Amino acid sequence: SSGINAEYGERAAVLEWLSPVRGDLFLCCYLEDCVNKLYLYDMSGALMQEISLPPGAVYGCSCRKKDNFIYFKFVSFVNPGVIYHIDMEDKTKTEFIAT
Repeated sequence: SSGINAEYGERAAVLEWLSPVRGDLFLCCYLEDCVNKLYLYDMSGALMQEISLPPGAVYGCSCRKKDNFIYFKFVSFVNPGVIYHIDMEDKTKTEFIAT
């Protein structure tokens, strides 16, 4: 396995990727219970927010250290694909485009 393992209580998760956002946060994508989960952490490693998603997978993410937004694509068995936008000012997730 090529990820970093993290223990969350009694569950284990694998870090698939992370990306800096807004200069003071990291967006982390974990594989947990066969689905992807997104979390925002501050630079000290404290959990700031879980980004709510139904069961599925995150494919592709666009965010940089200087950006104040996040775009990512989500897919599942019942959803062929949605690109979401997260505004980091108020941390709201909105559907940007259905693919």
